[in-house]
Amino acid sequence: MVNKFFGVLLLLALQQNVWAQTSPASEYRDLPDPKPANKASWDAVKGTTLHVAFGTADTRYEKRNAPDESGLTPTWTAKAWKGERIHTQLVIWTTAAQPAVSIQASSLEDGKGHKIAADAVTTGFVRYVMTDELNKDGSGCGFRKAAQFDSSLVADGIDIFPKKEITANTTQPVWLSIQVPGNTPAGVYKGMVSVKAGASTVSMPYEITVLDHTLPAPKDWKFHLDLWLSPYAVARMYDVKPWSNAHFKAMKPYMKMLADAGQKVITTTIIYDPWNSQTEDIYGSMVKWTKKKNGAW
Repeated sequence: MVNKFFGVLLLLALQQNVWAQTSPASEYRDLPDPKPANKASWDAVKGTTLHVAFGTADTRYEKRNAPDESGLTPTWTAKAWKGERIHTQLVIWTTAAQPAVSIQASSLEDGKGHKIAADAVTTGFVRYVMTDELNKDGSGCGFRKAAQFDSSLVADGIDIFPKKEITANTTQPVWLSIQVPGNTPAGVYKGMVSVKAGASTVSMPYEITVLDHTLPAPKDWKFHLDLWLSPYAVARMYDVKPWSNAHFKAMKPYMKMLADAGQKVITTTIIYDPWNSQTEDIYGSMVKWTKKKNGAW
């Protein structure tokens, strides 16, 4: 089964940053999957080596089952404008534990001396989180009895770690992004991304056709992006006092991500818990209310 990715993953894909290596995310571990694996999917996998293929940015791959190989390819081709960021996923699966899997990307070259530098390519291990079903109308808000909504482990965030352990009979997607510099000459650029596990390395070739069009800088985009940030979740994860200097410092990389994705607004809560405790971290008011002696506010 596959699902479309939601906004959180797409936002992270728009602007990945190395701060993730030192943030509280580095201590995260996936929760156990409450659903059983499809044993037949793993019985069909040949050998105990690391299997790697290109997938798609639009698919949410299940961790507990081996992927359907009919939707995977040994290489990837894409088109991009100058200044555009494009994405796909590498899909890794294995029947044997792999204690330290790492990803390395090369520069891309067009054969005429032009290059897209290796640091324009970012990769991150897709994280799995626990979620539950949507309401029958497709929404996720309102009163819910937990027992009526089944739980499942789903692909969501992106962790930018140097290495990751992959347990036996596990599928591990890797998000791959290429930020094409705005001054890149048009042409076909070829590169390689390598997956290393122990003494073995799997190299995956791909190519990007850079078109003779230029995407404006995010500050000049005309569309209105409004994704909500949870400042109280940031305060909890970084163990800092809300609205202290340390809190603003912790939020800055996330704000930068939003700005680079085209966000031009900040959602402000003006009362305590406006969403009636539907979020893990209750939103407090971002406005200080003062009641005067005469009863006026």
